[in-house]
Amino acid sequence: MIPAGWYPAAIRIAGDSKTVYILNSKGGQGKPNPKSESIGSLLNGTVQFVPMPDSAALRQYTLRTRRLAPFREKFLTRAEVGRQKAVPARPGGKLPIRYVVYVIMENRTCDQVFGGMKAGNGDPSLCIFNERVTPNRHALAKEFVLLDNFSVDSEVSADGHNWSTAAYATDYVEKMWPYGYGGHDYDYEGTNPITYPDAGFNWGA
Repeated sequence: MIPAGWYPAAIRIAGDSKTVYILNSKGGQGKPNPKSESIGSLLNGTVQFVPMPDSAALRQYTLRTRRLAPFREKFLTRAEVGRQKAVPARPGGKLPIRYVVYVIMENRTCDQVFGGMKAGNGDPSLCIFNERVTPNRHALAKEFVLLDNFSVDSEVSADGHNWSTAAYATDYVEKMWPYGYGGHDYDYEGTNPITYPDAGFNWGA
């Protein structure tokens, strides 16, 4: 493994085999959006020029990549929770929840709406739509739950709805949504089976 930027989409090796080129289609990192701009305009792709690693360097790259990645196989069978939660730590555990009503606020970050709530882990400086503007949303968050640390790894509706309803967006969706938003066919939300995650959606489970 070689550490890369955000969503590495292609890799090429130079003709002299001395350099590895990595295309990161979403650039280096995400950023706040205080002016509520189009997300597509905030993304800038990058190209990495990596000297061809020898075996020792590749081992170090692999260790670093694993440290940087949040995924751990052990989390598939046991979540690291300090005390009993509503969702069981292990598959098959008792679930006290009977019904779930899931409200999605499209094209908004938690901070843009709930950043000013003292109960959450928010940033008030990024709050655009406070309680005076969104009283109903704030009432729901106060009465039920504020998912202030719930993250969806998406930029727009095309991949966002898949991430938030299936915990995964396919490679096709991630690579093709800029074309859809550029005026081409929009086939990301239930209109084309190629966009469906292999494991299905949350409601199917």
